[in-house]
Amino acid sequence: MRFAKSLLFIFLLTVVLFCQSSKAEFVNNVETFNGTVKDTITWREILLNPGPSRITQNNAVTFNGYSNYCTNTITVGVGQKVRVDVLNVTNLGSNGSFALSLSGHNDSVINPDNYLRMYCGYNSGPGNWSLIGQHEMPVGGTANAFIGTTDTPTFSTDPLVLEVDRVSATRAYYRAYKGGLIGQTSLTFTGVPEQLYIRLENSICTTTFDNVTIIPEPATLLLFAIGGSGLMRYYRKRRK
Repeated sequence: MRFAKSLLFIFLLTVVLFCQSSKAEFVNNVETFNGTVKDTITWREILLNPGPSRITQNNAVTFNGYSNYCTNTITVGVGQKVRVDVLNVTNLGSNGSFALSLSGHNDSVINPDNYLRMYCGYNSGPGNWSLIGQHEMPVGGTANAFIGTTDTPTFSTDPLVLEVDRVSATRAYYRAYKGGLIGQTSLTFTGVPEQLYIRLENSICTTTFDNVTIIPEPATLLLFAIGGSGLMRYYRKRRK
């Protein structure tokens, strides 16, 4: 009996390690964009206008003008959250914007495919950054939840961090951090797919992103489940 349990544990551990290795593009589920060569296996560049690439990599990724970056296979499910560091924003123009999105498709530029979005829009003047959580509906329309405004961030110390938290199949929280929490909001919705691709978006400015992070990652969840199951069995045996 003990041998069978040992075999079961080894099997589950193997599954965990396989899941982890299958997502090795994100080391510990953090994408740091190391080096200068773009990883076209993990990421797909989507140009909103025809033309050459507008994304460069140098231990971070910099978007210059209209462009999107979307994961090819890595997704974020219910009960997980994703965040990204915004290291710098320049060349704002009149209506610059950037966003962290969770998209139902990894190969489309159509906005309704971006089901959940943490959006930052720029307008000149005091409180010039608008922080907005969005749900892009599959057929027309956008639900907005306004977080607040902030002055143009300075990036000499802390990055601006955007976060989308899928707390359930019908609800998400949107948060922005700069040192500490700037603000948060939430939206409820229906019809959002179980698994969503990660998308970085940029428009009419130059934005540098880094450290795309999924929390918690699936292998860790499975390890917690295995550990919790073992502790429960041990506790029950001790009570007997």
